[in-house]
Amino acid sequence: MRYLIPAGLGELISARVSPADANATLTVRIANEIQTLVRNTASSPGTDVSLSAVPVPGAGDYIVEITSDLPTEIDWDIYLNAAIDNDLTASPSRNDSIAQAQNLTAATTTVAGFSRFNVVGTTDVTDDADVYQLQLDAGQYLSTSLATAAGSVRLEIVDANAQLLAVAVPRVGQLNISDFRAAETGDYYLRVTSDMEGDGRYLLNGFVGEGADYYSNQTPDSATPFTYAGSVIGSLGGADIATPVVDSGTISASVILSDSESYIWDISPDGSIEDGTNDAYDVGLRNTQYFATSGVAHSEENGREVVLDPVTTASGATLSRKIYVPTNGNFARYLETVTNTTTSQLTFTFSIASNFGSDGETIVVTTSSGDNQLAAGDIWIVTDDQNSGGDPALAHVLSGPDSNSIPTVSISGDQLTATYQLTLAPGETQVVMHFASQNFERANVTATANALQDLPPDALAGLSSDEINQIVNFRVGDGVDWYSMQLSDGQVVTLSTSTFAALSARKEESLDPQLQVFAADGTLLAADQNSADDERNAILTFTAPSEGDYFVQVTSAQGIGTYALNMSTDAGYRAPLTVVSTTPVDGSPISGLNVTYDVHLSAEVLASSVQASDLMINNVSANDVEILNGQWLRFTIDASSLNATSQAKVTLAADAITDFVGRGNLAASTTHEIDRTPPHIVSATWNGLNGATMGVLQPGPLSIEVAFDEQISVTNITRADLSLVDVWGDVVIAPISFEFDETDNTLRIYYQAVFEGEYELTLPAGDNKLSDVAGNSLDGESHLHDPRRPVSGDGQPGGDFTHMFRVHAASGVAPLPIESALLQGVQTSSFNLFGGIRFEGDVDVYRFELAAGDSLEMVWDTTLRFDDLYVEARNPWGQRLQVLDVNSDGSLQTWQADHAGVYELRIGGAYSPDFYHLNLIRNGTLQQGTMTVDRVINIPTSTAADRDMGVIGQLLRRDAGEAVWGVQPSTGNIVLLDPLTGRQFSAFPAPGQLLPTHTQIGLSTTKQGTELLYVNSDDAPGRIYRLDARTGELLEMRPFSGAGVTGLAADRGHLFIAEASPLHRLTVASDERQTRWANDEVATALAGDDTGRAFGLFADGTLREFDPVQSPSELLWSWPAPANDIVGLSFDGTYLYASTA
Repeated sequence: MRYLIPAGLGELISARVSPADANATLTVRIANEIQTLVRNTASSPGTDVSLSAVPVPGAGDYIVEITSDLPTEIDWDIYLNAAIDNDLTASPSRNDSIAQAQNLTAATTTVAGFSRFNVVGTTDVTDDADVYQLQLDAGQYLSTSLATAAGSVRLEIVDANAQLLAVAVPRVGQLNISDFRAAETGDYYLRVTSDMEGDGRYLLNGFVGEGADYYSNQTPDSATPFTYAGSVIGSLGGADIATPVVDSGTISASVILSDSESYIWDISPDGSIEDGTNDAYDVGLRNTQYFATSGVAHSEENGREVVLDPVTTASGATLSRKIYVPTNGNFARYLETVTNTTTSQLTFTFSIASNFGSDGETIVVTTSSGDNQLAAGDIWIVTDDQNSGGDPALAHVLSGPDSNSIPTVSISGDQLTATYQLTLAPGETQVVMHFASQNFERANVTATANALQDLPPDALAGLSSDEINQIVNFRVGDGVDWYSMQLSDGQVVTLSTSTFAALSARKEESLDPQLQVFAADGTLLAADQNSADDERNAILTFTAPSEGDYFVQVTSAQGIGTYALNMSTDAGYRAPLTVVSTTPVDGSPISGLNVTYDVHLSAEVLASSVQASDLMINNVSANDVEILNGQWLRFTIDASSLNATSQAKVTLAADAITDFVGRGNLAASTTHEIDRTPPHIVSATWNGLNGATMGVLQPGPLSIEVAFDEQISVTNITRADLSLVDVWGDVVIAPISFEFDETDNTLRIYYQAVFEGEYELTLPAGDNKLSDVAGNSLDGESHLHDPRRPVSGDGQPGGDFTHMFRVHAASGVAPLPIESALLQGVQTSSFNLFGGIRFEGDVDVYRFELAAGDSLEMVWDTTLRFDDLYVEARNPWGQRLQVLDVNSDGSLQTWQADHAGVYELRIGGAYSPDFYHLNLIRNGTLQQGTMTVDRVINIPTSTAADRDMGVIGQLLRRDAGEAVWGVQPSTGNIVLLDPLTGRQFSAFPAPGQLLPTHTQIGLSTTKQGTELLYVNSDDAPGRIYRLDARTGELLEMRPFSGAGVTGLAADRGHLFIAEASPLHRLTVASDERQTRWANDEVATALAGDDTGRAFGLFADGTLREFDPVQSPSELLWSWPAPANDIVGLSFDGTYLYASTA
C-alpha cells in the first residue's frame, strides 16, 4: 500500500502500522521520487512498526509505502509534523517520569519562521503520566495545547526538579497554556496525566518563541489579552458574526423544510429526519441522548432554523438541538449544544445515528480521504445505492480538518454512527456542529461535502458569537479576531502581521490581513492593510491618547489562513493580573462550616507562586489551596477562622500571586455575611394535596412540590436522587424532570406515572446534595404528620427529608357493560378486574349495580398464585355473601341478587408483587376452552321473568393486534391467545421443525399486528421467518446474524435481540447491528411488538422498560419479575404478559 503525502521543507512525517495477522511481518518506507529516506521493518511477526518525526529534505510529494511478507489487514496512522509518543512506537519505551522523558527536539519544526511541535500520544492508566522534554532559553515563551476525547486529562509544565510551574486551562474543547515564559535557560517538561482507566489518544502541540491565540475572540468582550510585547499566532476564515433572527412564539416540533435544491428535511420532535426525499432515511441524524419533551419548538432565521428545547440527561448535562435548512444551500446544519450544569468536570458521550433508506444496497461512494473505505480520521462520508436513481446519495460532514474533536465513526450496512466524547468544565458549554446533504447525483453531493468541510459563509449563517466560540469539532474560520491592550498615556505601539509563506506542495494560504485599532468607546484610532514590505501584510504605529484599554481588530481583506500579530512598544508593557470573579461572589452569604473559595484570575499564573497563605479570611490564612487549572484556584477556609463572628472579609493581597512574566496581581477582597442556619422544608404537596392530609393518591402522573424557607441549590442533584422507592424495594421510579423556582423557593418534581403501592420520597441532604446558597445542608427530618411542627428538621444540618405515601385506585360504582348488542334484550355482560395488593392492609373495593334477580359468576385466573389473598362478595347492606380462596378454587358458584342495589367485591390480603385478574359474568357463564360440535353448556335459569340468560363465548376470530401471540414447543405451533383469559383463539404450525425440547426461540408481531417475526435458534440458527399473522403463511425467510436467541422485540423496522450478550438492536432489512443497547445489560426475554415501547427480562431477575429509539445510559422502569422461570414476554400496548417454564 502506498500513500502520497505533500510536505514542505523541514516538515516531519510519522507513520505507525499494526498487522491483523500475528504471523505477518510489516515494513514501512518513506521516500520521494528520487530516494528512500528511511525504512523500518518490524522486529518480529505480528508486532507494530513505526517511523517517528522523519524530516523531509525539501518541498514536494512523498510516499509512505507499507509492505508485508504475508497477506494481512492492517491498521495504520500517518501524521504530518507530529512525533509519536514512545508508548505507541514499535519498540515501546516508558516516558512516565522526568528521568524517562521523551525529548521533543526532533519533533520541533521551523516553517515560515515559526517553531512548532506536535505529538500524537496515548493516555496511560490512572496514576501514570506521559512526560516530554523541551529546551528553552531564559525569557523564551512556550504556548501549548492538548486535544483529546479520553476523559479527564491534565496538562502541566514542571521544571527539572518536578516543581509545578503551570497548569493548562480548558478552552473550546482543549487544554491550553498560553505564553509561559522560561525564567532561566534549561530543560522544561510537559506532563500529561489522566484519571481514566484505560488508554485514549491525544494530540499535543505547541509554539516555541511565540504566543498562540487559544481564545475564542470574535468580539471585543472576548478579546485575547496581550500579556507581553511579542507575537501571537491566530487564524482567520469567513464566518460573519451576526445576531440571529429569533422568531416569536412557538412552532410544531414536526417541521418539513426544503433546501435550495428542493430536497425535503422532515424534522421529527427529537430532531431526527424521518424520511427525507424519496426514502433517503429510515430515521436519520438522531441524537442518542436527546428525547423529545413536547410537540412544540422555537424557530430562528425566519423559520429556517428549528430550535428544540434543552433536556437534562442522566449525567447532569443539558442537551439541545438546532436544525438549520437554508434557502441558498443544499444541506441541513445541526448544532448539538451540551452544557455541564454540575459542579464537577464531566465527560459526556453521545452518538449521531442515521439509518439509510438505501437499506441493503448501501455502498460507500467516497470519504474525505478520497477512497471508499471509512477509516479513522475521515471527517465526511458519501453513501448511495445507485447513481441518478434509487434513493438520493447522502453526505454527512462530521467535523472539520485539523479538528480537536473528531468523532469515532462506523458504518455497518445502512447504519452510520458518529460518536462524540466531550470533556466539560463545570458550567461550560460546548457545541458539536455537523451537516448532511441529499442529492440524486453523487458528484453534486460530494462537491457539497468538500465545500462544507471548509465552512463557506453560507454554512455559518445565523450562528451567534457564543455558538461560534463554543464549536469544538471545527476550527471555525471566524471573520474577525480581537486583541486587548492596557496602555499608558502617550505610549507608542507598533503592530504588524506576518503570514505563513506559501508551501509549494500544499494548498497556499491566501490570507491578506488588515489591522484596526479602537479605543474602549469604539473610536477608530488607526488602520492599515498592505503597508508591509511584501505589500500583503499590515503594519501601523500609533500613540495612546490616554491611559486605558485599547482593542486591536484583525480581519481578512481576502482569503483565509494563519497569521502572527506582532507588537512592540517604546515602554515596558505591563497588563495587570486581576481577579475576574470569585465563588462565592462578593456579598453572598457563606456558611460557618469549612468553605471552599474559588478565584478566577485574568491570566495564567505561575504555579510555584501560589500558596494557601495568599488568601486571608478575617486576617487568618486559608487552610489549603488547589490549582484547578492555570486561571482557577480553590482555597479551603477552615471553620475556625469564622468562629464568633457574623461576617467574613476575604482578601488577596497585591502581588501575592504572579503570572508567567512576573506580574503580580492587583489586590482584591470580598465580604460575606455568615449564615449558620440550614434550610428547612415548610410544606410539601402531592398533585396539589397537602402531604400531611392527602390520604391515598390515585395512580397516574404525579407532581410533587416542596417549599423551602430560603433559596436552595440543586446543582448537585440528579434525577436519580429524587426517585420514588417502593417500600418493598422492588420498584424505583425516577422523575422525568425537576426544577427549582427561585421566586417562591419551591422544588417541583415531575413523574410520568406512579402505580398502586406504598412509596418513600427522600430528599438528600448529605454529601453536598440539597443545601442553601451559603452551603448549609438541608435540615430535613420530616414532620408533615405533626401540625405542631410546621417546618422540617431537628435543629442540625444534614438530615434527609423522607415521606411515605400510598397510591391506590379509588373505589366506585361501575355498571357492568353489555359485551354484545347483537341479541336485542339480552342482558348478559362481562367485566374484567385487574389490580394488585401493593401494601399491608391494602383492600381493593369494587361496587356494581345489579337488578333484583341478576346472577353473577366470578372466575379467578388460576394461573396466578398468591400466598395470602381473598375475594369476598357483599350485598347492599354490607353482609358477606361468599369468600373465594383463590389458591384452591378458580370460581364462585353463580348466585342471584335478591334485591336491586349496589353490590360489593373486596380483594385483600398480604402484599404481593403480582397483579390479579378476576372475570365477572352477569346473567351468564363463561365458555370454557374450545367448543366442540356436541358439547352442551348449561345456561342458568333466571329468577326474574324479564332477565334473559346467556353465554359469553368466543365465536369470531380476533384481530391479531387484539391478542397475544406465543410459541408452544409441546405442540409445534404458534398460538394466538386471548389477552384477558389466556384462552387459545387459533394456532398454526411453526415453520421449520419446532420440537418440545427447543428453548432458544424468539417471536414478535410487527406492522401493527399483521405480521410475525419468528426465530428458532435450536432448529435454524441464523435464520428469521416473516409470517402472515392471520394465516401463518410464510412471507419471507432470510439469514440474519443471530444465534442462541431467547427473545425478540420489533420496533419500526428494527429488532431487539436477547442472546447471551448485551442487548442489541438489529436493522432487519440490512442485518446491521447497533450493539450494547440499554446500558450493556443482558436480557433473556423481550417484548414490545411494534407498539413503540420495549421491555426485557434481564439477567439480574428484574423486568425493565427501555427506550427502543435511543440507547440511554439508564433504563426507564424497573420492577422484580413475578417468577424466576420466565421464558417469554409479550406486550399488547397496555399490559405486559409473561410465560413461565
